[in-house]
Amino acid sequence: MAFAAQAALADAYSLTIVTDKGVSITAPQEWGRRLAQAGIDNVRIRGGRAGDQADIEETPLSSGTLYRITGVLTSGGKLTLPGESFTIGQTAKLRDYLDRVLADGGQAITAQRGQYGLTKEQFEHAFTELGRPIPISTKGQPLRAIVDKLSSDTGLVVAVDPLVSATFARLECRDELQSLSYGCGLAIALKAEGLALAPEKPRGEPVRVVVRLASDLKERWPIGWPTKARGTELAPKMFEKINVEIDGFSLQEAVDAIGPRIEMPVLWDHAAMDAKRIDPAAVQVKLPPASMAYHRILSRLLFQARLRGEVRVDESGTIFYWIYSPMADTQLIPQQWALPEAIRNRLGDEVGRQRAMVHDGHLLLVLHAPPAPDQDAREGRFFWRAPTGEWRPQALHHGETAIGELIDEYDKLLDRIDADEDVAQSAAAYFDLLTLLNPLVRASHNLHQTLQQAREELPDVRQLILLRDRAYGTARRAELLQADARNTLDFVIARRAEEQADSSRRQARAAHRLNVLAALTFPLLTLCAVFGANLEHGLEQWDAAATAPTPMLAVVGAGLLLGAVLVGYVTRK
Repeated sequence: MAFAAQAALADAYSLTIVTDKGVSITAPQEWGRRLAQAGIDNVRIRGGRAGDQADIEETPLSSGTLYRITGVLTSGGKLTLPGESFTIGQTAKLRDYLDRVLADGGQAITAQRGQYGLTKEQFEHAFTELGRPIPISTKGQPLRAIVDKLSSDTGLVVAVDPLVSATFARLECRDELQSLSYGCGLAIALKAEGLALAPEKPRGEPVRVVVRLASDLKERWPIGWPTKARGTELAPKMFEKINVEIDGFSLQEAVDAIGPRIEMPVLWDHAAMDAKRIDPAAVQVKLPPASMAYHRILSRLLFQARLRGEVRVDESGTIFYWIYSPMADTQLIPQQWALPEAIRNRLGDEVGRQRAMVHDGHLLLVLHAPPAPDQDAREGRFFWRAPTGEWRPQALHHGETAIGELIDEYDKLLDRIDADEDVAQSAAAYFDLLTLLNPLVRASHNLHQTLQQAREELPDVRQLILLRDRAYGTARRAELLQADARNTLDFVIARRAEEQADSSRRQARAAHRLNVLAALTFPLLTLCAVFGANLEHGLEQWDAAATAPTPMLAVVGAGLLLGAVLVGYVTRK
């Protein structure tokens, strides 16, 4: 059944609907009538053939592109198109679908989307452009000037929300961000003012960057990205030990003194400190005399102000030290998440233990990031599953889940520990490994228990089963590594004890033999010395001038020979 013929127009479409087996005889007429009422023309409905399937075929024309769209009308009454399906009552949604095809092409419809609603290619383009280093000094500069520089250097359009544009024009950057990437640097500068940025793809337009109130963005560009590099490889200076004692200095003074030594920018989360009313210049810090690595010194100092710090990496691989408050926000989870109040009311001001909360089909998972031994507070990771099955936040990488990426973080840390264990030799090295493993074992075990709790609450969600099984494997591996390191440490200690005991026995035996020899010869030597007894051996008459130094060499040789015999006697087993 054909409703119209279409001439070759710029970016036009034709829609062919093929009927599947079991479709009611009146369904094609009803669909045709509904589509015509919705203003959807250029439609053809026919019976299905072997090999028919939902598809979008693009045909370049002299004046544009013709999109030949094929959909399958199923016996259940749904029209299946590439990427989506529609009921007969969703003609408005279908028309929007066709408009999106005309605006962005068929690949934009069928391509898998991840973070920020972008396809893989779109995200990689935004990541590359935002990864360019900031070439100008930024401290005290208008934020508008930095944004304009981003646009001119990358070609990305930056759209500032009209609600904040007037205020944005007056704001200045608080920090020196030169050499950091545009994405990370602007995320830091904007966060200090309650703003954030994110890439987005408007319909029919290229990817652009938007600046809005942080609370108005579902997904914000992060301050730093995950990395596979080990801490010692990423920032070796942080692991250098120095003798340190701090007393009578403010936190700001202490951090300013350490900053140049660690050879990376030190940046503060101004918004977090404003929210918690923390003034680093007013907080007095102390550190008793000790030999300590820089990362441990900073952790101890920041903890006194209820702050945390960590080495992060921007889009271009530049490292920086980020100081923030793990409890900066009064809301632990984004306000825009449509969680029931019953769940929100069960959250306090701190992360607390790992747990799962379920209400009316909503699932909130409170999990922990992989812990470090010098962290006094755990970093919370929150994951919300709506009754529709949609998860927030979305994964950073396509084809993955955000919880799966968290489990990957645990696995990567275990990989590093496993590699370090292979080369560990001393008891101190195994002790350091156990210091890393002990909190990791607890956290991974609780992660598995939380996912098991969620699986019991929502038994029909297969994804939770798969995530739980992955978490079990991670927890089991952490326990095995801990047991292996502990057993090896015990073995090293026992072997060293055996070696020490054997050495002590040999030394005691040698001392005993020397004492026996001394007891035997001491009286004789004493008497000879007291009475001046000398043995006439005939060497006194040798002509010293003719034979020198033969007598002396003979005596030395005989003495060395007798000494070797004595050593063999004393040290024999």
